[in-house]
Amino acid sequence: QDDEELFELAMHPEQYRNYKSGQAKKNFLADLQKAKDAKLGTTLTPAQLAEFKHAKADAIVAPVAGQIFWEFQGEGECQPAVEPYIGKEYKEGDAFCYIQAPWGEFETIPAALGGKLVEINAKQGSKVRKGDVIAYIERNAE
Repeated sequence: QDDEELFELAMHPEQYRNYKSGQAKKNFLADLQKAKDAKLGTTLTPAQLAEFKHAKADAIVAPVAGQIFWEFQGEGECQPAVEPYIGKEYKEGDAFCYIQAPWGEFETIPAALGGKLVEINAKQGSKVRKGDVIAYIERNAE
C-alpha cells in the first residue's frame, strides 16, 4: 500500500497532492458546473441561466456589512482555511461562514435550510455590504 502511494507520488506529484488535499474534487465539481452552464448557455441569456440555476436554491444573504471568513481553525493553530467549493453539502443549521462586522463582532451565517452549494459570490476576506448575496445553496430533494 505504501509503495503504491510512493509510486503515485513519484509518477504524478501534482495530481497526487491534489487528490490527497481534496483539491481534485473541487476542480472536478467546478469543471462539471462549467460544462453544465456551457450546455445550458447555448440557448439561454445570462439572466435566464442565473434564474434557472437558482430556481431551487436559497440565497445566503449578508445580514450585516463586514469581511467574510469561511471558517476558523481550532485551538489557535495556524492552518489554512478551506474555502467552500461547488457541490459541498450543508445540513440545516450548519454555519456557512462568518462575517466580521465593522465593530469587531463576528456574525455566524447559517446555511439556510441546508443542501448543496451551487454558486459562491464572495471570496475569503472580501468585504460585503448588508443585503449582498454571498452564495446560493440548492435544497436537497426530499
